Amino acid sequence: MPLSYSSSTESLAEDTTKHTIGTLSDEVKCTSDWITGLAVSGNNLFASGYDGNGVILSGKQGRVTGTLRCGSAALCVAHFGGRILTGDTNGNLKIWGHDNTLIKSLHLCDSGIKSIATWDGLAYATAGKAVFCVNINTCESEYTIQTSYSNNVIITEAAVLYTGGDAMSIKSYSTDGSKLRPMKSFKGMSSSVFSLAASKTILAAGGYDGYIKAWNLVTGAYFLSLKSHSSFVSGLQFASSGLELWSGSGDGYVKAWEVNSGSCSLIIDTASEITSIQLSEYSGKVHTANRSGTVKTFFIRNSVSGSSVSDFTPLQCTQTCKKIAEQEHAEVQAAFQTQLAAMQDSCLAKLDVLKAEKDEVAFENKRLHAVIKNLLIENQRLQNSGTLAVEVREGMALSDTEEERLASLNDEGLY
Repeated sequence: MPLSYSSSTESLAEDTTKHTIGTLSDEVKCTSDWITGLAVSGNNLFASGYDGNGVILSGKQGRVTGTLRCGSAALCVAHFGGRILTGDTNGNLKIWGHDNTLIKSLHLCDSGIKSIATWDGLAYATAGKAVFCVNINTCESEYTIQTSYSNNVIITEAAVLYTGGDAMSIKSYSTDGSKLRPMKSFKGMSSSVFSLAASKTILAAGGYDGYIKAWNLVTGAYFLSLKSHSSFVSGLQFASSGLELWSGSGDGYVKAWEVNSGSCSLIIDTASEITSIQLSEYSGKVHTANRSGTVKTFFIRNSVSGSSVSDFTPLQCTQTCKKIAEQEHAEVQAAFQTQLAAMQDSCLAKLDVLKAEKDEVAFENKRLHAVIKNLLIENQRLQNSGTLAVEVREGMALSDTEEERLASLNDEGLY
């Protein structure tokens, strides 16, 4: 069953030429300074730049099609429902329209906004020790919660939000209801959290020390530790199947990891310090951003079959998704059955304890009944002894049996 293997640590950096499969597709100069973030929507790619500009690229044409004048150094970018969101070093969250015009700028705080995640018409932005919730449609701030210092925020299809930063742990929150509700923390990081990714069953975090750590979201267990890169892990993303995890690093490498085995299936040398990555599986590409202000796009191949992702037909994609869904359902069902069996064993054990306690109470009741019976008999004997004594005092004739009883009473000192 997937995710059942024990924690392991491995280094694969020395075997880069053997695994390198990616082919450079496009290389586009976007900003004059380093690119801080990437986001993908359909055929469009959005990049945020430390030079104060946001850039829109056409995935088909491989060129810049629009520019966002952010004013301050942009640290992150996100996209939702035809709107683009950027966060800058001055604590401003800016919302842009489809025509690249600024709709509204919200000053959320005085520290830089490090990351933005969007879900169901809401944007969640991390800055300092806070998470800010903003309504994307009304462009108004909803609420703020305090947390530990966070560099990253992501939100899953299950509407669970995760944050990670310098505290070397990841915190999760439920987005159900009007505000975020704290759930639990995931520990095991050996350095600051630089990147986060989650599938339906796995949470992964990339560290400043080059390690990737992973937790099983079904059981909550920490199960994987990989020395994946020689520098900080700047980007993580799961393939849609959930069976492959992609990572990018300051060491210039993009790597694909098989989740079930923890082995590296693909390595691409971008020859640049990577600051962010984004997968475009339908087109069979991975986009990388770097410190030189360039976006490099590489064709990628399926690590199992060797065929290009873009070679799959819609029918094959549907069949693959069906198989993946069936596998995930089987895994969840197996986990549920395991938990149910554990609950049944626990209930049976408690029933055994209750039965033993019941037997003990019954035995004690039986003993008490015997004591009470003996007391009643003794009380009756004493009453009879008193009656006999009265008869002797009144000079009544006693039978032989009564004479014996009287003698016994004298011996016992009762008469």
